[in-house]
Amino acid sequence: MTELFDDTQPLGLIDPIDLLEEYVIGHEIVAITLLGIFNPMGPTLIPISLLRDDESEIAYLLVSSLNPFNQTRQLVARVEDNTECLAIYLPLLGESDAESLPKSLPSHMACLAKDEYERAYLAASTIEFLKSIPLTEPLSDTISSYRKYPGDPWARIPSIESMMETTSEKTPVEVDPPSEDDWADWYDVVFTRDHSIAEFQGIVDAWNGSIQNFGNGLPHMPMEEALAELASLGFPFFTPPS
Repeated sequence: MTELFDDTQPLGLIDPIDLLEEYVIGHEIVAITLLGIFNPMGPTLIPISLLRDDESEIAYLLVSSLNPFNQTRQLVARVEDNTECLAIYLPLLGESDAESLPKSLPSHMACLAKDEYERAYLAASTIEFLKSIPLTEPLSDTISSYRKYPGDPWARIPSIESMMETTSEKTPVEVDPPSEDDWADWYDVVFTRDHSIAEFQGIVDAWNGSIQNFGNGLPHMPMEEALAELASLGFPFFTPPS
């Protein structure tokens, strides 16, 4: 552990390191942002956290990807041990090749912070990273879909049958880069309390449904285990984001 938290090591993105239990024992994990991707064939939760050591001036960005059928937990960046530094390092995640990072635009995002100011810059920094994700449709269309079906993520998707005829993931397409106004609109919708609650509940329901409908006896992570892991990472999943 001394080598991992060596203060002489340079800060910035690192080659992803798979998280080991020994890296966690005796250290603190601080929750930062929870991303969620609603997909009836396999939803995904992506908690982003800080792994800290009280005797070190550095910390690590820990990005986990929790899916019913696949889970990845990786240290992806070495950073200063304070939340203010995240305005520098969160946007850099778009340059990382870590498997745990989202491959499609999340429909749920909750930033944990002590005040509105901190929450705002965490959100802005996370959005800078999300801008690097290839889109499957214009962002304005995504926002329109959110507004057309408020509080009902299931109404936004095609039928399960049609999804099974294609694939569980849409193919990125060539779209014009979203404007800053588009991202501001996306933020305004995704950060509303009603949207957050509905999306998280949709992910929970889709999690259980995907195991029932598509598991076919495959090893899987029950939703209860995913929620317990979120709790261990400091995310208050029983309390919807405000």
